Amino acid sequence: AGTGTTTITPGQTGTTISATSTTSSTGTGTTTMTTEQTGSTISETTTTSSTGTGTTTITPEQTGSTISETTTTSSTGTGTTTMTTEQTGSTISETTTTSSTGTGTTTITPEQTGTTIAETTTTSSTGTGTTTITPEQTGTTISETTTTSSTGTGTTTMTPEETGSTISETTTTSSTGTGTTTMAPQRTGSTISETTTTSSTGTGTTTITPEQTGTTIAETTTTSSTGTGTTTMTPEQTGSTISETTTTSSTGTGTTTMTPEQTGSTISETTTTSSTGTGTTTITPEQTGTTISETTTTSSTGTGTTTMTPDQTGSTISETTTTSSIGTGTTTITPEQTGSTISETTTTSSTGTGSTTMTPEQTGSTISETTTTSSTGTGSTTMTPEQTGSTISETTTTSSMGTGT
Repeated sequence: AGTGTTTITPGQTGTTISATSTTSSTGTGTTTMTTEQTGSTISETTTTSSTGTGTTTITPEQTGSTISETTTTSSTGTGTTTMTTEQTGSTISETTTTSSTGTGTTTITPEQTGTTIAETTTTSSTGTGTTTITPEQTGTTISETTTTSSTGTGTTTMTPEETGSTISETTTTSSTGTGTTTMAPQRTGSTISETTTTSSTGTGTTTITPEQTGTTIAETTTTSSTGTGTTTMTPEQTGSTISETTTTSSTGTGTTTMTPEQTGSTISETTTTSSTGTGTTTITPEQTGTTISETTTTSSTGTGTTTMTPDQTGSTISETTTTSSIGTGTTTITPEQTGSTISETTTTSSTGTGSTTMTPEQTGSTISETTTTSSTGTGSTTMTPEQTGSTISETTTTSSMGTGT
């Protein structure tokens, strides 16, 4: 049915992080995660249209406000991602250009300082890729080189920003389906060993030797032909068992019941997706026993409405996105905290000019951003930030040599 559930047992507390992803035939995918600390839900929905435009909306755990991210990739290999961050409502602009030579340059303007993080990745025909990143804070360089040979062995060496020491990671995958990853962490130099074996019967066993204690985390997953999967994990700390059983029926209904390590209580999550594009997920978190209800309806007109009742306040986060055939999309979000509205309208004309106007949650002022991309590969972006009202001007030129400025 296209629904997958992943459960992660963190090293510290042994509680469970639950993530469920559903991808429909319309190209819309929804991921719901139950985080370790509060049991609240991080909701992320990604829609990719036939024009190469994808929109991802994330509801963070803390405030219930929305992080909106839209990525457009044109036929020239240029992609622009605009993100509205949770704190200030200002915009992080990221443009990536990949030329036919295999060289890609990504420039990111962070929210805090307005400085630039430059990242260049070159992949040669020998399978060697080098990524150099200039971080925002220190200006030092993080170097990462990955080499993948024809035998299926890949080695990644990273020089972290802090100490200059090396994190070495080697992964070998044999033809029998067994993969071993050995990592030398930055701090202690000890080894984290992880071996995964997947047999033809659908049973996979992963054994991890953590860095701290040398004890073993054993995880065995069995998936039968009926769509029922059971995962039993022995956590590092207590040796108790986390049991998780997921059953997906032919009607598109999936139920996951988890017995967490700490309390023995049950996290129940049921997702039903009907043929009309309406999906309802009800989650009973471990801590409070309250219910997080989330219903998403997507009509044939391109209008989608998601209503969520968060765990903490019981208030409603309402989000409606309408995309018309002329390339205009409007998203209206009512955040959990203030009840005010974040309005974002994006219009892209056939001339390559796009204008985005956002009304942030905090101040009600407007962030205006206009991007024009001409046929010569020159793009100009002008943004009016929320804080000062001044203008951030950004011009990107990509030549036929694959160079971006």
